Amino acid sequence: MNIPVAILCGGKGTRLGELTKDIPKSLVKVAGKPFIFWQLDLLADQGFTDVTLCVGHLDNLIKEAVGFSYRGITIKYLHDGGEPLGTMGAMRQAVAYHLKPSQEFMAIYGDSYLDTDYAQIIQHFRSLNGTKYKALRATYDGVDYGITILTGWSLVGMGGLMELNQLPTAELPMPEKWLQIGDPEGLAEVEALLAKKVVPWEGASNFIEDFLKESIAVISSTVWEDIEAILSELVQLRERKGRLFIIGVGGSMANASHAACDFRKLCDIDAYAMDNMAEMTARTNDDGWRNTFTQWLRVSRLSANDCLLVLSVGGGQSQAPATSVNIAYAVQEANRIGTPVLGIVGRDGGYTAQHATCCVIVPTINSCHVTPHTEWAQALIWHLLVSHPSLKINPTKW
Repeated sequence: MNIPVAILCGGKGTRLGELTKDIPKSLVKVAGKPFIFWQLDLLADQGFTDVTLCVGHLDNLIKEAVGFSYRGITIKYLHDGGEPLGTMGAMRQAVAYHLKPSQEFMAIYGDSYLDTDYAQIIQHFRSLNGTKYKALRATYDGVDYGITILTGWSLVGMGGLMELNQLPTAELPMPEKWLQIGDPEGLAEVEALLAKKVVPWEGASNFIEDFLKESIAVISSTVWEDIEAILSELVQLRERKGRLFIIGVGGSMANASHAACDFRKLCDIDAYAMDNMAEMTARTNDDGWRNTFTQWLRVSRLSANDCLLVLSVGGGQSQAPATSVNIAYAVQEANRIGTPVLGIVGRDGGYTAQHATCCVIVPTINSCHVTPHTEWAQALIWHLLVSHPSLKINPTKW
């Protein structure tokens, strides 16, 4: 479906109390995953490919969680600049930055769950062409449904910017009840509904088939040119006799250790991973978690002649809640020195993806399986690299 969508998710969600103390409302977990992904799943299922998230409060967390693509949808962002713009202000900003003024678009409230046929609403809006109406608002029992269809021109009047209540707006009564997570009662109602939509585990064979199909989709959607860029950096690294430092956290740390072995044994690259648990725990205790990799790299005399390879699902965050903050700090250190940074990560909104010299983003096919898909993809890609004729020097045993 070629109509752009703007999701208005810049509010603070104050009515949700402690739930939104440290995260934006769009990231409140509902039936096991952040609410924004339920909204995006509805749009992806109906063929939408262009979504702008109008963000404000804690927008960096939304960017890091969602990234810039999801299930075939291109994700763009607009920030309110620190001043809440309100519904119409966010719509106008979307028009100004991302849409042609004559282009129709759909705006959805960031706390609304609207399981309906969007094509029906769009077609009804188009049927209004030539009438006095400049916008269409979906309603349920007379209440705003959380969806508005209009064109960019509708927001600009002869005397300046228009407000929604100034527009001749048609209403389309909807049969489905409007659901929202803006308050505890609404959140509980949506949670109860979506809990029923979580696909139950129907036996090993179905899960195995689905997981492997997702894995195939991950491979086919990976940008091969990004792998080639990392390959080129590693070839140059060996030619200049530089060292390769590989970092990761959790499962990615295990991958880092294995990868360091392969680069050393098969490619004659002087590679290292921080897999000395005594040093890791000592530095965590004495220097703090965020500095574990940074201090290790400094003692190792990291230089611009070396490379830093990051294996991570999120890619690190430098701001609260700072998941894998030690990775973000290590990338900052490498950037400061001028060391090339390579990455294989699962999120394009994380620190590594935003600050690496070159980075492979493992595509998100199923938001529930980002971690396992990213970690097996890391192993696949580094095995591809150490097996590539441009790098491999020594034979494997088998």
